[in-house]
Amino acid sequence: MILLSFVLSFIFAASENKCIPEHIKIPFPDMNLEYVRVSPDGKHLIVTDTEKDKVYLYEVVNDGGKYSLRKYETPLRNEAYPVEPDWEFISSPYHDGGTQYFRVSDLIQLQDKATSVYKETALNEFYHSIGGDKDGFTVMSWTRLQSQKYKVVEDKIKAEGELETICPNLMDLPENLRHLKSWMLSDYQKVDEIVSNSDFGGALDMVMKACYAKVTVIAEGCGKLIKTGKGTIVECKENINRRSDICLEQYVTSLKKLIKADTAMSNVTEEDVDNYIKLGNFLTSDEASMHILINPILSNDRKHVAGVYGDSTKVYSIGAGRYCTQENDLKSRTSKVSFSYPTVDGDTKYVTYSDLEYNEETKSDVKVVKVYDLKSNKTYTIATGDSSYSNFTKDERIIYVESDTLNIVDAHKKMYGTCIKDTQSSSSGAGSPASQ
Repeated sequence: MILLSFVLSFIFAASENKCIPEHIKIPFPDMNLEYVRVSPDGKHLIVTDTEKDKVYLYEVVNDGGKYSLRKYETPLRNEAYPVEPDWEFISSPYHDGGTQYFRVSDLIQLQDKATSVYKETALNEFYHSIGGDKDGFTVMSWTRLQSQKYKVVEDKIKAEGELETICPNLMDLPENLRHLKSWMLSDYQKVDEIVSNSDFGGALDMVMKACYAKVTVIAEGCGKLIKTGKGTIVECKENINRRSDICLEQYVTSLKKLIKADTAMSNVTEEDVDNYIKLGNFLTSDEASMHILINPILSNDRKHVAGVYGDSTKVYSIGAGRYCTQENDLKSRTSKVSFSYPTVDGDTKYVTYSDLEYNEETKSDVKVVKVYDLKSNKTYTIATGDSSYSNFTKDERIIYVESDTLNIVDAHKKMYGTCIKDTQSSSSGAGSPASQ
């Protein structure tokens, strides 16, 4: 009996001490990848292929340590976003007159034949993020920082209360655009939906690609002239800016023509288009982050928001009146961040993101995946490479795509030298991160 107890304790100890693989690499399909979003267990990915204007759901399959991806076709639109923290639903913006919500189980079972279970028209914006907890979830729009709370009651989504602005203290348009603030909050999305719609967007993309191809030719020609001493940098910049201005004029003209030709867009005026362009130029300028929070992302527990404000990415807590208080400064203008999932104590410990880092060997900046510890204010480099939107799993692995490879990394090993324990292989026999 004593011997049996000893053997069992040895087996359990060995099982508890087993680490997850330090770095798993899985071949990833060739596509024009825009983003990847990862489920809390690391088992599912939302992936957008911009060339085909398709959103796929992938399942990570682990067959005894041999990893592969299983693809599901979906009816989702670009910038689909999961409802945290459990991925029961996925939102699909600008989808048949609103943001449509689909059940993940339906997408897996029915694929592109799945139908929406809820439609939201009040808060419908292309770029958005979602955080949630056991009491419901909150959706936050990217451009206007407007938010809407929801509850899931008897398996059905129900809106709760009115639209609210998150971080109103971080949204102050410059004086020359301040008169557009009310328009931005009320009518911005009706023009943005047209621009983001696949038909309109495709036609506009053709206009811009053709025009900016000429800008590229001018830039290449300028380079040759400068090398031979027949031109100056100032002259080149003037020529490039002149052609870029022509491209913008062509874009606006084309957009107005497309809207005028579609009777369904009769509620959109030329003034709306002009306002949209003015705001668009501002939002993509270096000046924008001096006035409003840029690239905002809501944390998985909806208690924090992160984005570029001033000259760097910052993390804020959301307090009374939805006002925001700065908690961390990453000291760099990074990509959009991804928050870790809250611990059992309710703490959000990390953010991960892409950034540039100086490489001593190449004597140049290289793109890297980083983690910032929100408690210690320390930064860790996890990997080098041109990654697409790194994400945390609930057990704090980091998953990202680089070129044609899906990478699953033990972040703890990179940061602290200690591994994340494998809690799945002992019960499923298949190993981390997901079983078949």
